[in-house]
Amino acid sequence: MRRILADHLPVGKLVDIGCAVGDWTLRYAQYGFAPEIVGIDLSPHFLELARAGAGRLCRELAAGPVAAPTMRFVEENALTTGELAGADLVCMGGFIQCLPEEAAEALLGRVAAAQSARGAIYLRTNVTTDGTTWRGTSYYRPASWYEALFRRLGYRSRDMHASAAIPIVEYAAGLGPIARGLGRLAGWGHSRFSQRGRLQFVNWVLVRDGT
Repeated sequence: MRRILADHLPVGKLVDIGCAVGDWTLRYAQYGFAPEIVGIDLSPHFLELARAGAGRLCRELAAGPVAAPTMRFVEENALTTGELAGADLVCMGGFIQCLPEEAAEALLGRVAAAQSARGAIYLRTNVTTDGTTWRGTSYYRPASWYEALFRRLGYRSRDMHASAAIPIVEYAAGLGPIARGLGRLAGWGHSRFSQRGRLQFVNWVLVRDGT
């Protein structure tokens, strides 16, 4: 993660959308990415855990060479929050693949409207490798869908790192894409599975056109 974002750090304010329990948010703080870090999520339970983790981390950082940032975790909707104002770097994890196309477009459009001309986005998600779009337990889309959306919003890909492609299989009873190994552990026969496609996990760093 530090290697991927090295050319874009440090920043003044970092906002982590869909921070959940704060695993990634705390790493941003641990690595000194920004002096002000805000995590946004809709789950009060997740946010309570994130705040507890942030308290422990800041106490640890106080004794070391990395200055502890100001950290806040807020229960808000990313489409309406005011926390995006002044955000130099907006981070979004794999939750975006849980959103239908119109919701994903609205979220990224909201970020684009709030960011300055020097703002950047760090986006992690799964993409299909064969150009198809389909829905299982999530919304699986090709990289080209995301890249077309980035262009419409005035961003370009500064860096993109992708994992090796992995096969995704679907349980015949309609449970959605699940790992073949889990099916074996559960005792389900191979005849109940069909391969749906292949996915890659992609990390994008997006910057404004002209920067």
